[in-house]
Amino acid sequence: MVSSWRFAMAEPLMELSTLVPEHKVIAIDGEHYELAEPDDLSLTQRRELNVTYRRLRQIEDMENISVTHEEEYSNLTRKLVRIILPTLPQDVLRKVPRNAQEAILITFFGSPSDPRMLAMLSMMNQAGLLIGEDASPDSNDSTEEIPSDGSISQSD
Repeated sequence: MVSSWRFAMAEPLMELSTLVPEHKVIAIDGEHYELAEPDDLSLTQRRELNVTYRRLRQIEDMENISVTHEEEYSNLTRKLVRIILPTLPQDVLRKVPRNAQEAILITFFGSPSDPRMLAMLSMMNQAGLLIGEDASPDSNDSTEEIPSDGSISQSD
């Protein structure tokens, strides 16, 4: 007996591609530097990005910002730019003023046309990372201090 059961063509739950997406570029003094995509970042880099961004937001939300906080803010901004523009040479980054570095961050975080960036921002928001909330005592989030020099560990 032959079964007459037919499978309906369902819409896929997920579309995957093995093609590497074209990276957006930031031009600085006529030189092009590729903006990292979420897939480019290691787990360690994503964690650094999240923790550093959260601290940056905490400083922005302070009522009284000291000179020390201003310096820390500048260092953290540089650290984030190094994560999201990994091919940008250190000597070029030193020449980029903070407001331009902030514009780079806004480009990365603030105009997410890529669905993967939207998903990353959504996860960061759900974890309280975009609004500067403190982690709950039961969470596994680290409370490790971020170096004020903006240095990045290269452990991976």
